[in-house]
Amino acid sequence: MNVIGIGQGTIDISHKVMLTSYSCCNNYKGTISCLVVSQIFSALPTHTFNRNAIEIPPNIKLADPRFNESRSIDVLLGAADVEKMYRMVWVHPEHRRYQRILWRETTNDEICTYELNTVTYDTTSAPYLTIRCLIQIALDKQDYYRLQSQVIKED
Repeated sequence: MNVIGIGQGTIDISHKVMLTSYSCCNNYKGTISCLVVSQIFSALPTHTFNRNAIEIPPNIKLADPRFNESRSIDVLLGAADVEKMYRMVWVHPEHRRYQRILWRETTNDEICTYELNTVTYDTTSAPYLTIRCLIQIALDKQDYYRLQSQVIKED
């Protein structure tokens, strides 16, 4: 089977494997089907960087503790899998008020309010939401993390 990728490049696929992942935090278990390719990217990140430059809270367990090292990619999940995962995430009832849609057909209609039960936004809005969240964190924590907040707000 041939798969077309970025820049219309093609690669021949001859093997498929099943991967099962387990959560280290709860009893979640998921299985996905993966296609095997010889090389995904050259290396990511493109340059190794000092991991100590990023303050990672001690209670966060990283899936990849060597995320800062430039090295080859072993596994890449397709966007369709990620999109499906977003739709499976239920928003806690207390937090649904923060995920609202205001809607009306015409300017004369009354505004209807809809609260979202699942994470509905896919990767289209992810850059905006990510940047907006970072800016808010920088504003909220600027008294404690002055340098980091400044970098987030200005770079």
